[in-house]
Amino acid sequence: GKPPRHFAVRRREGVFQPADATIEGDSVRLETTMPAAEVAVVGYGQAGFPEPPVNLTDTSGLPATPFLLEIDQSQTRSPAEPPPPIADPP
Repeated sequence: GKPPRHFAVRRREGVFQPADATIEGDSVRLETTMPAAEVAVVGYGQAGFPEPPVNLTDTSGLPATPFLLEIDQSQTRSPAEPPPPIADPP
């Protein structure tokens, strides 16, 4: 299908900037000119009646609800960093 439309990012203070989105497996990857370390909020479908319409759906074809997501930079890592090791159970 077509890439999802109407994603945007912003710093803690400021205005939203458009972000290009692609689906990778069960994730949405965003690309923007804003450095990743400065992204504080991700929004989807925040315009009242966007044109063209929003097009992100789940596997059943139901549309995703518009959302705002605050990013906690202390919990993020760059794509080049390996994931943290999984601890063995005690």
